[in-house]
Amino acid sequence: MSANSEHESRPWRVADRLSEDDLQSLIKRYHNGVTRRELAEEFKIGMTTLKRLLREHHARLGNRRTA
Repeated sequence: MSANSEHESRPWRVADRLSEDDLQSLIKRYHNGVTRRELAEEFKIGMTTLKRLLREHHARLGNRRTA
């Protein structure tokens, strides 16, 4: 098993990997205080991709709830 075999089985484009429900869940969880690192790991996407998705959906730090 090669180091890249895990990535070879997944669709390349993030739009093919995340449904609209996944995306809405990701944004909601971000607004509720889940860290970007935790979200990237959970949704199996890179940090750059995660930041781009949050930016495209206007999910800014200022929109987050604070405990």
